[in-house]
This record gives sequence, C-alpha cells and structure tokens, in this order.
Amino acid sequence: MSQEKVNRYKADKKNRKKAINKAKRTDLYINLFLIAVTVIICAFIAWSVYAKFFKKAEPVKTVNNLTSGEIEKIIDRHTDSKSDSSEDSSDTSSETVSEDNSETESASESETETTTEITPTGE
Repeated sequence: MSQEKVNRYKADKKNRKKAINKAKRTDLYINLFLIAVTVIICAFIAWSVYAKFFKKAEPVKTVNNLTSGEIEKIIDRHTDSKSDSSEDSSDTSSETVSEDNSETESASESETETTTEITPTGE
C-alpha cells in the first residue's frame, strides 16, 4: 500500500507544473471575464445617466425651409379665419336649438296640464 502512495506521489510531481499552469490559466480567464462584465455594466449605467441628465436640446425642425415660429403664424392665421366662419354657423345652430327648446317646453306644459286634470281630489 505504501508503494501505491509513492507511485501516485511521483506521478503527481511529474504533472505538477502542468496542473499549476492550468489552474492559473483558468483563474486568469475567470478574472478577465468578470472584469469584462463589470466594465460593460458600468458603461451601460454611465450611458443611461448621461442620456437622462445631459440630453442635448433638439434642433429646431424646419418644413419647407420654414421655422416653427413661421408655421405657428400661418396656423394662427388659418384658425382665425376659420373661427369667423364657425361663429356664423354657430349662430344658425343656436337658433335651431332655441326653436327646439321652445317646442319641448310647450309640449311639457301641455303634459303637466293633463296630469293635473287627471289626478282626482281625495277630499
């Protein structure tokens, strides 16, 4: 039994340098991988913070070489002219609504008159 231990020790001693180098290489790969993952995570966090807090102002967009101020002026001019025509149409619609209201008021008055005639007096 002691001879088996001696033979095993001699074989281990023969391959000791290879085993140590393999263990060092494995540790190096693990350390490099962990460093790379850490750098990627830190870069993502830094990019997220930069994008959130230091966002650059967007340039003024132009359409057909017009600035946004000129476009707003044009829109205001068109909405002003449309609001004048919409007031005319709202006047006619309000007249129609008032005629409808007068018809419903007269109908409800006639209904209340009939209900007062139908109700019998208890005394």
